[in-house]
Amino acid sequence: MNNLRNNDRLASSFGFRIAVIVLLAISLPLFFISLNVRVLTNSQSFYEWGFDANDVERRTELDDAALTSAARQIIDYFGNDEEFLDLRVDFEGREIELFYEREITH
Repeated sequence: MNNLRNNDRLASSFGFRIAVIVLLAISLPLFFISLNVRVLTNSQSFYEWGFDANDVERRTELDDAALTSAARQIIDYFGNDEEFLDLRVDFEGREIELFYEREITH
């Protein structure tokens, strides 16, 4: 009788260990992926790299200071509870909205 109980406990313990291993195998990669996404969305250099890689300064005629301001505002947006991104930059001495309403609500 004791032998059966020990076997049941052993099987139960083995099942628990397998469940923990499976849970860790799923959750750890998800954790690291979400951590990397979070780090990238909060990295000004990531946005600046994207601006440089896509030649945004030439295409939009926005200077480096305006693009840096845009990157900072995007980072701030992801860190707050605002529903919509209100991105304004200085262009030729006046403040302009960088996105149209349709782009913002999308």
